[in-house]
Amino acid sequence: MLEELALTGSAILIAMARVSGLIIATPIFSSPNLPGVFKIGIILSLSFILYPLTNISTTVLSMSLLSFTGLLFKEILSGLVLGALTFLFFSIFQTAGQLIDVPMGFGVVNFLDPNMGGQVPLMGRFHFTLTVVMFLMLNGPANALMIM
Repeated sequence: MLEELALTGSAILIAMARVSGLIIATPIFSSPNLPGVFKIGIILSLSFILYPLTNISTTVLSMSLLSFTGLLFKEILSGLVLGALTFLFFSIFQTAGQLIDVPMGFGVVNFLDPNMGGQVPLMGRFHFTLTVVMFLMLNGPANALMIM
């Protein structure tokens, strides 16, 4: 009984580590406009949904604290890499919109975007938002969870 509880707790921690790395780096959830409590709620709910899918064995229980911390660090890093790749994908479309701005005459029209932390071109932000909407319409979050 106690061993099952420790195994379940370890699986939840491992799932939470990867999900938190992904939520921190994904452009949809990394917005400063989203409250921190909402982000924590998303991380906790996704962790409880994903922990049965983790293939964790009883060898985790015999790991030392240092090696388990290393495993958690690896999971956080893999979540950050997945989130950074998602951000890179969205940034490609924002850069394409920025390149479209110049021939249209909007090359000097920038506005403050709190999500990016600076000024972004008009068409760049439009293409970024369009990509996010298409990502959500094409069931991208569910596919991202399948990758995890």
